[in-house]
Amino acid sequence: MRIFVLLFILFLFMTPATGMFITNNKNTDNNSEEIFLTNSDNHIWPMFKHDSKHTGLSKYDTSGNPGVEKWKFFSNRSLTHAVVIDKDGTLYTGSGWNELYAVYPNGILKWEQKLPSEYPLQLAIGEDETIYLGTSIQFCAYYPNGTLKWILDIAEERHFSGYPSIDTNGTIYAGTADGYLYAIYPNGTLKWENSISGDVRGPAVDDQGNIYFTSRDGHVYCLNHDGSLKWMSDRITAFDHGPVIGSDGTIYAVPRWDWLFAFNPDGSEKWRKELPYSAGQVSIAPDGTLIVCGRWSGVVAVDPSDGSIIWIYPVEIPVGSSMTNAAIGSDGTIFFGCVNYLCALNPDGTLKWKEHLSTDLFPYMFMRVLGDPSISNDGTVYVTSWFGGEFQEYHDIGYIHAIGMGDPDAPSTPVVSGKNYGLPVLNHWFSIKATSPSDDDIFYMVDWGDGNVEDWAGPYQSDEKIMVKHSWEKPNSQGEYFQVSARAKDTDGLLSPWGEFEIKICFPRNKVIYNPMFLRFLERFPLLEKLLNILY
Repeated sequence: MRIFVLLFILFLFMTPATGMFITNNKNTDNNSEEIFLTNSDNHIWPMFKHDSKHTGLSKYDTSGNPGVEKWKFFSNRSLTHAVVIDKDGTLYTGSGWNELYAVYPNGILKWEQKLPSEYPLQLAIGEDETIYLGTSIQFCAYYPNGTLKWILDIAEERHFSGYPSIDTNGTIYAGTADGYLYAIYPNGTLKWENSISGDVRGPAVDDQGNIYFTSRDGHVYCLNHDGSLKWMSDRITAFDHGPVIGSDGTIYAVPRWDWLFAFNPDGSEKWRKELPYSAGQVSIAPDGTLIVCGRWSGVVAVDPSDGSIIWIYPVEIPVGSSMTNAAIGSDGTIFFGCVNYLCALNPDGTLKWKEHLSTDLFPYMFMRVLGDPSISNDGTVYVTSWFGGEFQEYHDIGYIHAIGMGDPDAPSTPVVSGKNYGLPVLNHWFSIKATSPSDDDIFYMVDWGDGNVEDWAGPYQSDEKIMVKHSWEKPNSQGEYFQVSARAKDTDGLLSPWGEFEIKICFPRNKVIYNPMFLRFLERFPLLEKLLNILY
């Protein structure tokens, strides 16, 4: 009997402790690796840009998403990174400080947990539902009920700088700002570490277990599964974004200046292409087309075979703002955040819809999109946001926004009618009408397409036609037409989809007539103003 007791005690000492707290453990004993086969498809959106290749491509159809804000989850802290979604639809994200949130698919808080250190970065979900994330000085793992599983401590100067990826054996890879890449077993012990001269951006993992990352030292790196260097590209320039891996193994990387590079799996350069915009990270459409969102303006579709540009969708972004990377549905719909919008493009690069992200505290002010979009199994798209407005007491609030199919009792899509061309400066009138299924009164919000937005006006009766007016100072520098968008909200707060109308603002054929002072004078005489609009 004593022998069995001794053997049992010996077994306990030999078994790795899954809750172990370690510091700078450089264990490389492969015998301690758990057999941990995973399938990321079991989760809806398990890590940054969906998968370990960071394609941004969902397996779910989003063609039925009309662009209506279903709900928003409030946080008293800014939400700076994309949500990850487990197989049951639970959403996880971290705040800009030290909060970790789990939210049900209906927008109700499941649990909230304080992290042991500040500034959580992008999350990832393991096959066993473990939630992984890096902070300023630690890498943490949490059970799906919110309790701490283990912590991997690192030196303070090595704060995590990117997003974790998980390979098919469950190994977690995470990089730091001072040039370390860590491979971590699912039980929290360190498998290996590798250091370079610059901070690590990425990493991404291919089907063979090769690990790719970029750095601000200007190189693209490929490591073998054991952490040894497989190849390193020639120096290009600093990278702010990690690489993306195509279905054929091609590695795509965008450096800080306006180029897109494609590398073969052996490290040889396949092609390079100059882009019209300073770009973010590549996403990959179902047909293999590369979708690149500019950091400050525009979306570009690129042919993966040679880097040629297929189409460009221009976007006007205020100074100091930026765009997110793209998430793409299995139907090819492209979603990206731009300042205070979530935008959806058709696969051919035409606009499908755009949805304003607002705050209930100040409905006339908007939230700024921060995290990349994430796509759920019902086609709902989630983005995170930050207020950043002029009211200091609310400066750091944030939301998770759920954009998808609205409530069946919500008002109908407003019908917007008016003249589809006109002159600058003059007022142009439009009619708007929507219907409430429950016959509730209706409020209207109107976006004039030039940066001006009319706040909720009303209430008006259901099915009542209202008249609104607006003037544009000059033609649209981003295209021929301004898009006038209107949405309705009933007294229960249910929102309609956006109704849209295009108007072309152009100078008159006889430019002698066009004089801003003269046209402003006509504003005092509506009949003359109307006559001039008819003539021109």
